[in-house]
Amino acid sequence: MGKPSAIATWAVVLGTCVSGTVFAQTGPFLYVFSAGVSGTFQGGDLHLRIVFNGSYERATEIWYERPNGIDLYRRVVGIECSGFERISSQPFAFAWDPNHFYNPLNLDYVDAATSAGNAYEYMIRAVDANRNQIAANVDVSVGFVTNGETLIGRGTISTSNLCGYPVDDYWLSGCPEECLPAFMGHDAVLAPYANTGQTLSVYGQLLTGVNCEGSFTTHGTVTRLAPSVCLVGVESTTWGKVKHLYR
Repeated sequence: MGKPSAIATWAVVLGTCVSGTVFAQTGPFLYVFSAGVSGTFQGGDLHLRIVFNGSYERATEIWYERPNGIDLYRRVVGIECSGFERISSQPFAFAWDPNHFYNPLNLDYVDAATSAGNAYEYMIRAVDANRNQIAANVDVSVGFVTNGETLIGRGTISTSNLCGYPVDDYWLSGCPEECLPAFMGHDAVLAPYANTGQTLSVYGQLLTGVNCEGSFTTHGTVTRLAPSVCLVGVESTTWGKVKHLYR
């Protein structure tokens, strides 16, 4: 199953990279001001913080109606994605102080159900006072978190020269029928495969940082890679076929 087209992707706000911190991830098309997720593992539990950054108007510019609450959803991301599961027991109050619209709004959540070696995508949904989805407001992917090393992408590598600087960045374009994200890479191990059309399975971790245009972009730290092929017709793929690719 591929990425659902009904979900919008917003930029992610993150702190400095420190030991023990995992980072949110988003797709390639981002808004400068919006919302995103970051997290730290503490005692095996993932402590998430969703940050609505900037002013209220900027952070919610793709929503048409002010929500009463925010529900948090999660799914496992890989070659195929699981369905989104609501994990918030109650909606977060959307309690943005109208007198301080230029302050960030932080929503905190402890996710005790992640497993090592997996990547997760988090989504937020705007709901009304009866916890019904507000039809006018799109669902929003606020980021991806990796629990240790995992498969972070599969596709082809191209060079990136976003702002006219010397080319030292690489972009992984994901396989179209798969659920893994695209991301920017900086590791020299990617260089021999740039612009060759070779499909790779890439392993490592994901983080999000600011690019030279001031937007947030997904970055992958690559630990290993291997030649691979894209799957066609993911819905009918069996686990036997998936395992065969990694023998």
